[in-house]
Amino acid sequence: MARKRRTAEKQDAETPTAPVESEEKEKRLYSAVRDALHSYFSPGSLDCIFEVTAEGVSDVLQGKLQDEVLFLLGSRELRPDILGHVEHPIESKAFYYHSFFVTAEVKDGTPTVNDLFQAKKYGEIYEAAISLLVSTQKPEERLLRLLKRKSVLLHLPMSMFSAYLCRFLAKDGTIDWWFPEHPRRDLPTQSP
Repeated sequence: MARKRRTAEKQDAETPTAPVESEEKEKRLYSAVRDALHSYFSPGSLDCIFEVTAEGVSDVLQGKLQDEVLFLLGSRELRPDILGHVEHPIESKAFYYHSFFVTAEVKDGTPTVNDLFQAKKYGEIYEAAISLLVSTQKPEERLLRLLKRKSVLLHLPMSMFSAYLCRFLAKDGTIDWWFPEHPRRDLPTQSP
């Protein structure tokens, strides 16, 4: 019995800290991703707020949320890494909606289908017109093929609300790639 316990203790001591290190790397990306999203959504806006909400939500952003979701803010697993609210003039054609929420799940590395479902979960909870899975690498080709064949996986239950995948370049502080396309309607389309 003592031998088994020592083996288990030795394994615990040797257990890699990769998940913890990965979470710390992601946390270091939050502010830069928030700034990149603000730069993308703010041109032409009347109001554009993006916050790192992994640790909490400001009173300003809480004031824009519907009452029925406010009680969810106390649970970390029900808060996206980044939450934003964007308002453009009614006559603006920049996006399908003139006033909407944006949720973002940030991943350091290659995103998975489970990461996409996590991003969609936040979009559904906060009724976000745009739910983003922001990663530092493009997804594997097999995930992109799946999403091309089953594009319904990118749709949220509310009207034309959608999930998007995008790549964040930390060295430049920009988002340089979108799938299936970027959500702005006033920019030229891109190919995936």
